[in-house]
Amino acid sequence: PWIQLAKSHGVEVRWLPTHQDLSRCALDTNRDAVAEVVDNRTRFVAMGAASNGVGTAHDITSLCHTARQLSDGKACTFVDAVHYAPHGHLDVQSISCDFLACSPYK
Repeated sequence: PWIQLAKSHGVEVRWLPTHQDLSRCALDTNRDAVAEVVDNRTRFVAMGAASNGVGTAHDITSLCHTARQLSDGKACTFVDAVHYAPHGHLDVQSISCDFLACSPYK
């Protein structure tokens, strides 16, 4: 749905980087890596807290913080926590995201 919405509004979609080392199979939260796709024109950053497919959890707190810094505070952050919620504690204030969604079926 993100891509369809972006196309209908003429918005550019960029993908958060993943680690080059495929054995880690997780989002790369290194500031330099994130800076390749998030800048002061970025207005929305969406991320998954975990991957159900490969079983990795992502450092969403770091990603939210870095996205806010790189966008000069202009980007809202959205965390999809549906795959993480049954496995760990979610402290939304600590994560410091703008939006967090989790389905009740988990």
